[in-house]
Amino acid sequence: MNTPLAVVLFSLSLSGSLPGLAGAQARPPATAAPAIGAVKYGANAAAGRTFVHDGVKLYYEVGIGSRTR
Repeated sequence: MNTPLAVVLFSLSLSGSLPGLAGAQARPPATAAPAIGAVKYGANAAAGRTFVHDGVKLYYEVGIGSRTR
């Protein structure tokens, strides 16, 4: 490696322009908070339904999702 290139890379590492060299890590995106009033799947008595097929009881929910006006 020639000297001018080494000087440039060293300068960039000190300024934080190269996160890998400076040790700075980008923060992961924050997870979206659950919607207010959100109900955990399986605990929604208003939308939950069950049926039995060949002796196996299956649970499903209807009417879930965003509603447009």
